[in-house]
Amino acid sequence: MGNPGRGGTPCATPWRAAAAHAEEQLDPGGSDSPCASPRSNDAPPAALIALPHLRALQNGEGTTREHGPDSMAFLVSFVLAGLALQLAAHLWPVRRVQPPAELPVDAVALVLALVCQVGVAAAAYPLISSIQDVEWVAASYRALVAAPPLLCGLLYFLVVDFFAYWMHRLNHTDSLWSTHAFHHSARNLYWASGMRGSPLHFVLLGLPSLLVLVVYSPEGAVGQLVFVYGVVHNSLIHSNVRVPTRLLNWIFVTGESHMVHHARDIVHGNRNFGFLFTFWDRMFGTWTEPKSLPPDYPLGLAYEVSYPRLMIGVPPPRDDQTRSREAL
Repeated sequence: MGNPGRGGTPCATPWRAAAAHAEEQLDPGGSDSPCASPRSNDAPPAALIALPHLRALQNGEGTTREHGPDSMAFLVSFVLAGLALQLAAHLWPVRRVQPPAELPVDAVALVLALVCQVGVAAAAYPLISSIQDVEWVAASYRALVAAPPLLCGLLYFLVVDFFAYWMHRLNHTDSLWSTHAFHHSARNLYWASGMRGSPLHFVLLGLPSLLVLVVYSPEGAVGQLVFVYGVVHNSLIHSNVRVPTRLLNWIFVTGESHMVHHARDIVHGNRNFGFLFTFWDRMFGTWTEPKSLPPDYPLGLAYEVSYPRLMIGVPPPRDDQTRSREAL
């Protein structure tokens, strides 16, 4: 099963074949990998996006040390995109007045987010690779990779966003709310505040994309679009930037529409769950038009709880401080 590599040794899974593409990009002179691809000139950049930690794990190193430059490139891109959004928020704000940003909290949250996401990747990618050993999974993977890239890209974003919508709603149920509450604790929404989350928050909200990666890893131009999406999107929907085009606001989630979801009022906080597209909320009855709310409605949590408890995802000490977030 799989495609034979340069030495005639079969690559057990499409995932490992993609990893071989990444190996060639990182080390173009190396040709001794049993899964090395003969198409070194068009190795998909998505392999670097979806598999940033797989090479070290396959080599038995158990470390992400080799991938520091890749992680650093993502971090630098994230910060540069954030600074651009900060300038845009100054020029075209949704709100002209907001409470002061809690920069130390958001700095700690950013470090926690990076650690959690690296940990999730290190644990998930070998598991995904083993699942791809199943013949029908590998066949599905090959069929999708061979399909037109535009169709695959559209399906990728639709499927991931659909499952992310429902996972987000599950995070607002009473049983999971405490793992998600830190994300809603910011009273000032700007490009970095969207990185707040407990470890379980990142695991749960990362599941939709990880499940889709079992059968399809975006390649080529679609892979580059996924990379841009990963760098910019979370910061964009949590930014204080007004998008003037009505059509874009109707189709895509923007900072203005997602701000409704971060309202302190529980009624509004249980609305607008979508991450990329607004039509899931419209379809399932959870959409609220931003302009229907009064200006400058308060954001954040309606109860007091310490940041250490929020960061690890445990509920407040007194049950009467919790607010039901039942959304289903």
